[in-house]
Amino acid sequence: MSSDRSEQIALSRFSAIAALVGEGREGAERRQLLRQLSLLDYEQPDGEWRRYSPETLRRWLRDYQERGLDGLRPRPRSDRGSVHAHVELIEEACRLRRELPERSADQIARILRLRTGIWVPPRSIRRHLSQRGLRRADLIEAEAPASVFGRFQAERPNELWIADFLDGPPLPYPPRPGSHRKTHLLLFLDDYSRLIVKARWVLREDTRTAQLVFRQALIARGRPSALYVDRGAAFVSAVLRRTCAVLGIRLIHSRPNRPQGRGKTERALGTVDRQFLIEAKLERIDTPHQLNDLFDGWVGAAYHQQVHSETGEAPLARFLAHAQVEHVGTELLFEAFRWAEKRLADSTAHVSLHGNRYEVDAALARRQVELRFEPEDMSRVEVWYEGRCHGTAKPFELKRHSHPKLLKPPAIPAAPPDTATTEAEHPPSYLAELQARYERVHFGHIDYRPATRNQEDRP
Repeated sequence: MSSDRSEQIALSRFSAIAALVGEGREGAERRQLLRQLSLLDYEQPDGEWRRYSPETLRRWLRDYQERGLDGLRPRPRSDRGSVHAHVELIEEACRLRRELPERSADQIARILRLRTGIWVPPRSIRRHLSQRGLRRADLIEAEAPASVFGRFQAERPNELWIADFLDGPPLPYPPRPGSHRKTHLLLFLDDYSRLIVKARWVLREDTRTAQLVFRQALIARGRPSALYVDRGAAFVSAVLRRTCAVLGIRLIHSRPNRPQGRGKTERALGTVDRQFLIEAKLERIDTPHQLNDLFDGWVGAAYHQQVHSETGEAPLARFLAHAQVEHVGTELLFEAFRWAEKRLADSTAHVSLHGNRYEVDAALARRQVELRFEPEDMSRVEVWYEGRCHGTAKPFELKRHSHPKLLKPPAIPAAPPDTATTEAEHPPSYLAELQARYERVHFGHIDYRPATRNQEDRP
């Protein structure tokens, strides 16, 4: 099995047990939660949906607690050499699925073995049924009546965060006079309090941008139990799934064509559109820094102080009154946001990584190792083998310092000349007043933001 496939399966298994990680439940409460999780459908790397027994979930939880994410990787099969399915058997499997759409691939395999004496691996059955448009979830959903969805709300702060993007105002693009570049707001919302945990205006909707803003949110408000996102390109990568798995955070993707559950973020983004973006039209905004400064002021001095119509409380007050913040350690935070890729060391104990060549420990020659690194700095790469760190790879030929998936940072225009006039001629705008009020409360008379701006606005 390829390393990428093994990693995808491990991440899929973690998504099934994520609700059990770090909860501290024991006895009857834990058994009840296991039974509830065994009734849910979980998406497989091949797109199929299936359920797991409580015993399987319990075994995976034990493996994760003992060995981390590596404990969830599939072990070598002991039943190699199974008979390949014949065309007649596959047709019979299709008939069994049409006869009763609720039948799982495992159940179909058992029926075929009873009738023919031939064991067809459930994985092969799933693949063939999916190719013929007979996925169990699709058939069940097609026959099910229209669903009625109730209102869900987390029971405490940091139990569930929701993330989403919103298109924003275009900014000048200096290399091409007269042209503009789109901006996007990446927002993390606490489901219980409606608090905007962290939000940044960025120029790209990619995975690394989502990672960096997510890291800022963790530093600001602690670790959530679960993160709910859509299936946008920034949220479906294995990189973000690995981040959540290392941190013990359950990553939940909304089902295709089922937008239920995203109403809170849609409402929050609608508030941003009606209250902030409308006022931003009166401002002269040339850089993402200026846009983020104005937005931080609006969030801190307006949005977080307004009473929410559904909760009956202001988001910040509701969050602080009930929050139990669990901060993430520095080492764990560093590990969670690194990237990892598998490579095979050659006979001279050298590995290649996107045009670069590195020298690893001689004992790792002809072995497949895992390389962990920050995509912005590929000069420092750690080498891991079988769950243990074997030091830092020595750069042998370094052609690039950043990962090819990282786009070149866009040019930022210089600050416009100071043309300020007296308040009598041009009184400060609404957003400028909110920004000044926010800065007085959080920064006093000294503006500390320029010292940390490069790190804050890294996306």
